[in-house]
Amino acid sequence: MLRKEYNIKAYFKHYNTENKKLTLLFLDNEVEPFTKDFLTKYYSNAQNNPIKDNEFYIKHDIKKSVCYLDKKEQVMIYIQDLLDQIVSIVIYIKHYNFSDRMTGKKIIGWNIHLVKMQPFNYA
Repeated sequence: MLRKEYNIKAYFKHYNTENKKLTLLFLDNEVEPFTKDFLTKYYSNAQNNPIKDNEFYIKHDIKKSVCYLDKKEQVMIYIQDLLDQIVSIVIYIKHYNFSDRMTGKKIIGWNIHLVKMQPFNYA
């Protein structure tokens, strides 16, 4: 099954190496209106989701996610090299719906997964 990929922009705030999650901040709507509007349309209090206040997290897979220094995607870099920058990100959204084996409670939600990331250049 093909997955739909989306291009978003955000400020890269934090990288947690233990759980491989990136924390990003939404940009002002005047600067970048698409990302916040796009992600919050999935938001629901009834579901688990990666949005909290003005930030969101993205899951990172060291084997599948890549980071580049340049727009032509010729120079690969470590994800930590992009910290504290506005970044351009290609993501896909994965929904989940399962029952917890211990409690039998239904768990429904969605996550954002990183495909590639690079610094955002206004020029």
